[in-house]
Amino acid sequence: MLAGGARVTSSRRESLRVDAFSGAEAFRDYFRSHYGPTIAVYRNVADDPQRTAALDEALVALARGAGADEGVMDWEYLLLTAEVGVDGVRSAGTGVTS
Repeated sequence: MLAGGARVTSSRRESLRVDAFSGAEAFRDYFRSHYGPTIAVYRNVADDPQRTAALDEALVALARGAGADEGVMDWEYLLLTAEVGVDGVRSAGTGVTS
């Protein structure tokens, strides 16, 4: 059971091949400027050069560990399908989490 009375009806693991980045730094730069949660973290540490550098390094390490410097990363994600009840009426939807 999820919040608000939602109930997971199915789940499955999927994988996605990512070949859009020329290397780990390109991955970092893209997420730094395009991905909302990463943008928010950078905004939160903007006044601290050491924390900003640590975040830069962590994102590059994540991408390198996934193979970005070789040009291809394989990412796994979990796809959930859930039903949400509103006033006794059930409706289905999907969500992706990593």
